[in-house]
Amino acid sequence: RKFRARLIQGDIQGSSGFYPARMLAESAHVMGKGTPVYLDHAGLAESMDRPERSVRDLAGKLSSDAVYERDGLYADVEVYPGRGLRPPPRGEPV
Repeated sequence: RKFRARLIQGDIQGSSGFYPARMLAESAHVMGKGTPVYLDHAGLAESMDRPERSVRDLAGKLSSDAVYERDGLYADVEVYPGRGLRPPPRGEPV
């Protein structure tokens, strides 16, 4: 199953920092096709103990390179079977 997702919104204060739209647009290549997609962010302890993450949290991968559109970085996401994720209603970002 594939759908379009906003990976990160530009020009807002997020949970871990402020991400200027210009910086995201210039750095979009970092999130290339094949980048793993996880169910959530790693906690502080997991970031230290297992920075490579667990396959149990792996939800899918990017099936396109990320690009800056409108208000953030977007890419097509391929969700692996059985992960229980549903795409949002048509036209709404994830």
